[in-house]
Amino acid sequence: MGNVAIGIQARSTSDRFPRKSLQSILGIPLIAWVIEGCKKVDLPVWVLTSDDKSDDDLAFISAEHGAKVFRGSLKNVLCRYKVFVESYGLTHVIRINGDSPLISPDVIMRAVKVSSINASADLITNVFPRTFPKGQSVEIIRSTAIKELAKERMTESNIEHITSFFYDNSRQFQICNFTNNADLSQLNLCVDFPEDLFKIERFLKERNILSPSRIPAWTRLSKLIQANRLGT
Repeated sequence: MGNVAIGIQARSTSDRFPRKSLQSILGIPLIAWVIEGCKKVDLPVWVLTSDDKSDDDLAFISAEHGAKVFRGSLKNVLCRYKVFVESYGLTHVIRINGDSPLISPDVIMRAVKVSSINASADLITNVFPRTFPKGQSVEIIRSTAIKELAKERMTESNIEHITSFFYDNSRQFQICNFTNNADLSQLNLCVDFPEDLFKIERFLKERNILSPSRIPAWTRLSKLIQANRLGT
């Protein structure tokens, strides 16, 4: 697959839930849960955040939990990714959202396997269409495709949500989607609002999953969240 890294996209200035990446889940910052899940994959793990002072705490805590940190534009996320892949000579970046505390390394590794089989794809994804829950989204973006996006006339929303341009203009790109065995798209494992944080914390506490190291493999985790109807 070439030179690949995991890039966890996170910032502290979310309109819906400011500083959510720093909120505690069972005494551990949310961003640390994401980092620890990604570290189980044998690839470099980076947190891609902004160079704004509002993200100083996020950068410090991310590094403290073993992630490398890249800081770029606050509002132009496309530019942040473009400079990142160019700075480190990456052929692909695996985009993970920083609000996904239960992200499964099994799902990431499946995306990597699909990417190795579909070497010419611009984007490997599991959200087009979505069959995995929110919070298990994995997107592998070819660096050359990121550079091509920079030449396009993109909306402000596209610049912030960089893969949205691929989906909005899917005929222009080679997109390969992989699916879950069951359609769990109605479930939510990501943190958009404080109530999502509370639901996930309660779910983990009730099942004695008290640290990221104790999160079960995706096969088991998916059964648990289906039984609990988490996020519905």
